[in-house]
Amino acid sequence: MLVVAALAVIYAGFVLAGHHAGYMSTHYCPVCGFPLDEPAWVDPNARGGGSQEICPSCDIQFGYTDHAGGDPARRRQLWREWRERWVADGCPWRGVSPPPDDYDPKRQLRRVDS
Repeated sequence: MLVVAALAVIYAGFVLAGHHAGYMSTHYCPVCGFPLDEPAWVDPNARGGGSQEICPSCDIQFGYTDHAGGDPARRRQLWREWRERWVADGCPWRGVSPPPDDYDPKRQLRRVDS
């Protein structure tokens, strides 16, 4: 029982730490470069496999907004168009919760292909 409780605390800490200052990730939003807890797409060149998550920075929903009829080339084009609109709007934070203390949309944009 003690082990289960300890694992729950560790998991809760991991989830809560999610996007706080200094958070390192290996997965990033293909639109805006914001760190994600899981990949946006298992395989962006596949017909399916979007995570259905919504990026809290630019508000795209993977596998829905960018489904693109299963066409990977069209999906990449949608990402570029979404990025252009988001940048034209001033790169606003679109999440329900406040942005992380170190939120810097210009820096995170360097993580994506233009």
